[in-house]
Amino acid sequence: MTRIMRKPTVHAANDFDRFFNEFFGGQPARCDDENCNWSPRADIAETSSDYEIYVELPGVDKKAIELKVEDGILVLAGERTALSDEDRKLRRIERVHGRFERRFRLPKEADAERIVADFENGLLAIRVAKSERVAGRQIDVR
Repeated sequence: MTRIMRKPTVHAANDFDRFFNEFFGGQPARCDDENCNWSPRADIAETSSDYEIYVELPGVDKKAIELKVEDGILVLAGERTALSDEDRKLRRIERVHGRFERRFRLPKEADAERIVADFENGLLAIRVAKSERVAGRQIDVR
């Protein structure tokens, strides 16, 4: 019997990619008639002294970003406004707009009192310092 190799169709491959993108954080917007709720993408890194969270927020005004800590969870929320259609006829709308919210559980080493956030060119950089008592220190051997 001859084995036949099949190539997936483009449609099936797109469905597969869409499934993994949605499952691993590339969540699609949930829209109603007025606006969409969406979830911005984030990268998280760790250094010896802090945790770093980078969140893509293109088209979001700095004043529309809210950042707070509640019960060991860092809450990022805000809103991206839609284009005004008062003086133009919108032909196609692909960018999502509306409210967004992301929650990040802080590790026990995180010092919630020493969180710094900078926003530049649509990228929010959040640095969460590690507690000095947990971060460790070098001990000299005599």
